[in-house]
Amino acid sequence: VFGLTMFESEYRRKEIGIRKIFGSTTGEILRMFNKRYLYILMGCFVVAVPFGWWIGLHWLEGFAEKAPISAWIFLISFLLVTAITLLTVTVQSWRTARENPANSIKTE
Repeated sequence: VFGLTMFESEYRRKEIGIRKIFGSTTGEILRMFNKRYLYILMGCFVVAVPFGWWIGLHWLEGFAEKAPISAWIFLISFLLVTAITLLTVTVQSWRTARENPANSIKTE
């Protein structure tokens, strides 16, 4: 996530500069980046949970004592990954968004 966020913020540096010139605040830019990654996380979660449950269920069948798979495990893991991802995206995007827009536009 760190590398992808760094790449995307560098790639979209001019767009961020133009948005700031037209009046966007740093908070709006951060919201734009965070919303994009949140949608990606939710899509991945919807796809990964059934597979994780199915694989875990079949793996646990091989043991003599059965242990149930609870839904709270998936929920806590989703919340933890979401918090780490949003923190990483916010820090990296904030560095680019607080930069002077004139510097990012005149790089050509």
